[in-house]
Amino acid sequence: MVLVSLVGSLVSIFANQLLVRLGEATEVAGKLQFSPLGRLLWIGVVGGSAGAYLAGWVWWTAAAAANARHKTRKAGSAASAPVAHAVVFALIGALSYFAPRSDDVTQGVLLLFVLGIWAAAHLGMLMMFRRKADAIKAPVDSWRRMLWLPFAASVTAGSLLRLSNSQDMPMLAIAGAAIALALVLWYLVSVASAMKSFDEACRTPAVGRADGEVPDFMRMAMVGR
Repeated sequence: MVLVSLVGSLVSIFANQLLVRLGEATEVAGKLQFSPLGRLLWIGVVGGSAGAYLAGWVWWTAAAAANARHKTRKAGSAASAPVAHAVVFALIGALSYFAPRSDDVTQGVLLLFVLGIWAAAHLGMLMMFRRKADAIKAPVDSWRRMLWLPFAASVTAGSLLRLSNSQDMPMLAIAGAAIALALVLWYLVSVASAMKSFDEACRTPAVGRADGEVPDFMRMAMVGR
């Protein structure tokens, strides 16, 4: 679900332009007007991608944290991921209730606040799972890349786009889009690698204990003697 939703999010970037080309949306006074079918398609592509990502990521982080805790206590609490998600969703729900009752300036501040909270929570979740991956002896390189690749893609694309507009060089915008797409694809590969290696490490039986505890099979052999 996470990987499919991330691929769908790439398609959703061009959803508006695609619907305009299909004749299911028209631009009126700077705003898009959707046909009934166009609105359903937009909700399906954009909303479906976001919903699948949230559902898949929340479920995976909860299950993976529990599996890591089951393997070693050094992985930390299994409840940290679900509690973090619950707090963020509750905060977003509360702000969405107060936002329509506020003026435009306050709504903008609340939107920035929500985005900041979500970004901080997401980065915190990635750093937490990087530590959990290290505790269960899983590779951590993919988790490290997931921390900086989105920022690299957005900064590269934004910088080259602004430079293209100021210097009237459309090739810079094309180059920025190509570089950003390559970085996003690298991010997708990193997500798949991080989740796969984490799950494999959780399934790998622990033969010994780092704290000096005798493994179960050796303890049984000693009892037999």
